[in-house]
Amino acid sequence: MDITRIHASLLEKGEEAARSRARARSLDRMRKQMKARAKLWAINKGNTAAKAEEMALIDEDYIAACYEAERAEEEAGLAAVAYEAAQAWLDVWRTLESTKRAEMQLR
Repeated sequence: MDITRIHASLLEKGEEAARSRARARSLDRMRKQMKARAKLWAINKGNTAAKAEEMALIDEDYIAACYEAERAEEEAGLAAVAYEAAQAWLDVWRTLESTKRAEMQLR
């Protein structure tokens, strides 16, 4: 097994996990901002805070932002799983290599 390829693969998966998580956080902030803007708009139109909250929750842009943030969070989760699986595989490989070395010393 080529340790350089293993390192490159782990690095790539780790970077993808970090980028995915950052994207998910960014979209979540944007979602919250859209809700706040929709609520403020409704309040400025003379609605109560409770009614403005209801209106914000059904705003089409806000709903679309919620779906996009949810998809980004899922992608971040999947990227994290891929990275953790690669790390686990490396741990297994190291254990197997260590076992081989120990067996060679017993002979």
